[in-house]
Amino acid sequence: MLRAERRRWSDLVAAATIAVVIVVAVALLAGFGPAARTSSVTLTGPIPVTPPAPDDVPA
Repeated sequence: MLRAERRRWSDLVAAATIAVVIVVAVALLAGFGPAARTSSVTLTGPIPVTPPAPDDVPA
């Protein structure tokens, strides 16, 4: 009885560990890592810079 319950808990811990590893790997691949805070590139990409309109150019 005790052995079966211990195995059930062991399976539960193993499944939870695998789930956490998968979530962390996906988050790092998606760009939610520590470098995402300092990078200017977000998940949507950099903000495009549009050239000024002809009437905005100083003479």
